[in-house]
Parts: sequence; structure tokens; C-alpha cells
Amino acid sequence: MLAWFIRRLIWLPFVLWTVTTLTFFALRLVPGNPIQSISNQLVDPVAIARIEAQWDLDKPLHLQYLNFMRALLSGDTGISMSSGVPINRLLFERVPPTIELALVAMLFSTIAGIVIGVMAGVTRRRLVDNALRLLAITGMSLPWFWVAIMLVIVFAVRLRVAPTSGRIDPRLSYEIITNFMLVDHLLTGNREALLSFLHHLILPSLAIGITSTGFVTRLTRAAMLEELHSSYVRTARGKGLGERQVALRHALRNAILPVITLQGLQFGALLGGAVITEAVFAWPGLGRLLLEGILSRDYSVVQAAVIVVALAYVLMNTLVDMLYYVVDPRLNQS
Repeated sequence: MLAWFIRRLIWLPFVLWTVTTLTFFALRLVPGNPIQSISNQLVDPVAIARIEAQWDLDKPLHLQYLNFMRALLSGDTGISMSSGVPINRLLFERVPPTIELALVAMLFSTIAGIVIGVMAGVTRRRLVDNALRLLAITGMSLPWFWVAIMLVIVFAVRLRVAPTSGRIDPRLSYEIITNFMLVDHLLTGNREALLSFLHHLILPSLAIGITSTGFVTRLTRAAMLEELHSSYVRTARGKGLGERQVALRHALRNAILPVITLQGLQFGALLGGAVITEAVFAWPGLGRLLLEGILSRDYSVVQAAVIVVALAYVLMNTLVDMLYYVVDPRLNQS
């Protein structure tokens, strides 16, 4: 396992370099002048030339690439072309909110999806199974933005039991350490701010988690049905084990492997893909930052955001493979 882990670490820089290079050149193949889009349609050629020189856009493409990679290797991600804010600061502000949102949504969908999937698997072709399958298909069919809007209308506008937007009540004072609000409020002992953050987190995480729960449920049910008809399960039944013990102690352990893979990929997708949900709830995350960068053709912002998403994908895939070794000891023997 150690040798495999070392090989994955060796591949990590190559994957990130490939993604970074493709993103760099793809952005510059898009027609148009980014300077005009960030300078209120500036038409003065002298002013445009001066700004292009400031951002190295007047240099040949290969020199732009070399300068960009040199700065990136030194830890300098650059400055936003549209706002003038350092990219590292933008990432510090935007990445933690999205990670918190993705983790809570994944936790909800994993627990709910596995429970519902196991129930559907052990009650195959019964009324309970049919009802749960219908529920899962419905959840899979609902787009994030529609679920988010419905949650806002019902719980925030009609019932007024949840906030409509933001991460925390703006009237509260709190200290920022890591910008992970759960961690910061626990470290500082700010109970009021912690409860406000959790209150604001419920609806956006549900908007994402409800759809993801449908996929986890369907996958868990299919895996459980396959495992419940395997030879080792028949052997366990022959030894006198009850159905509940067979399902939870034996079948579920192997059925959970594809769920781990799905949720690992889902986490990477959520970092850059939860744009609509973040927009509906005014959640200041990485998805909104990426969208803003694309619309304003802010090269520095888009490149940094894509690198973060790619890094998340690679690290989560590595973590998923490591969990495989923990859940299935046979992989260590092989």
C-alpha cells in the first residue's frame, strides 16, 4: 500500500501541471480582449496597451506561460484583473465556505442514501421498496436550482424558520482564524455565531444533499441486491445468522465500496459545480468566484479556481482508494 501511495503522490504534480497548462491556453484561445471587458469597454489604444503591459498580455504566449508557471511555483497565484485583490486572499475567502457546504451535503446524502438504499435492498419488490425507489428517482430528477428555490420559498419566505442568504447573521461579531466558521467558532467559543452559521448552512446543504441522496440510494440498493445473492451471504445464512445481521455486518460492507467512489467524485464536482445553489443562497463560495471570473474573463481567477478543483479531485480520488484498502482487506493481500 505504501508503494502505491508513493506512486500516486508522484503523479500528482504531473496531473496538476496538465490541468494548469490546458486551462492557461484554453482561456487565451477565446476570442476578444479581456482588458476591455474589465475596463468598462475602454477604447483608448494607449490605455489598453499600458494595461496589457501591466498584465504581460503584450508578450508572446510562451513567455506569458513561462512567467505564469514561474510565479505559480513560487506560491504567487497573482492578482485579480477585475478587482485588484490578490488571488490567495480570494481563495482564502471562497474555498472554505464551499468545502463546508460540500462536506455537510455529502454527510447528509451519504447517511440518508445508505439507510434508504439498505431498506430498499432488503425489502425488494415490496411496497416499501417501490416507495423508496420512487423517492430516489424523484430526488435524482430534481435539479439543484429548483430544489434551492423551493426551499427558500417554503422555509425562508413562507414559514420564516430559516434565513434566505449568507453564511451568518451580519449583525454578529466574530473572529476569523481559518475562515472555516465551524472551526473558528469552536476555537473561540462563540456559541451564538456557531448556531447562526449552522442555521444558515441547513438550506443550501439540503438543496445539494437531496439530489445526491437519490444517486446514493439507487447505487446502495443495486449493490445490496448483488451482495445479498452472493455465495458468502448464502453461507452466512446457512450458519444460522439472521437477515439483519447478514445485511448489516456482511453485505453492507462490500456494498458500500461503490458509494465511496461516488461520493469522492461528488465532492470534487461540488467545489466548482455548486454555482447555482451558491447564487440562490448568496453563499460566497468557489463556484460563484469561478463563474464571476469566467464572465469577466479574469484569467488569474479562473486559473486559480480550476487548479483548486483539480487538486480536490486528485486528493479525493487518492483518499477514496485508501478507504478501499481499509474497507476491503483483500486488497492489501493482493
